[in-house]
Amino acid sequence: CENEAVELDVSGPKPRLTISPLASLDEPDSLKRLSKMISDLLPPVDLTELLLEINAHTGFADEFFPASEASARVDA
Repeated sequence: CENEAVELDVSGPKPRLTISPLASLDEPDSLKRLSKMISDLLPPVDLTELLLEINAHTGFADEFFPASEASARVDA
């Protein structure tokens, strides 16, 4: 079965996979109401505060390093 949304190009040195975007669907009114109800329950929060809070629990920021470091180089 051919999938017209997916294309695999093997003509170059590396295979390239292309996936066409899906067409958007209209949101039902019930989903819009639910989304509003959930948004009303959540307090507004600053993104930087959220990231700091998550980092305090997980330490995810330790996995980032400056792009200027030698280990950040990617071999082509």
